[in-house]
Amino acid sequence: MDSVVSKSGLHVISSSFHQFEPQGVSAVYLLSESHLSVHTWPEYGYVALDIFTCGDDDNIALKAFDLLVEAFEPEIVEKKILRRDLYERSGSSNT
Repeated sequence: MDSVVSKSGLHVISSSFHQFEPQGVSAVYLLSESHLSVHTWPEYGYVALDIFTCGDDDNIALKAFDLLVEAFEPEIVEKKILRRDLYERSGSSNT
């Protein structure tokens, strides 16, 4: 995981890992760009990834995704890209 994050160009502030018994792992990286999380369920052959980045470089998140897919070698990949745009609210007191 550390290698994939580094190769993608993301910048780690801190990370936390938890090994579940009898199997499975969760990893969370706090990034200067935002965060990356990985949760595994080996008994189901399932991995959930969440890569959230801020800034103008969308390619950095996609590169991290591609590297993680390469590392996990899944049979099936489902990718959803959500664009989270910031909108300036003018004249509103609910900010």
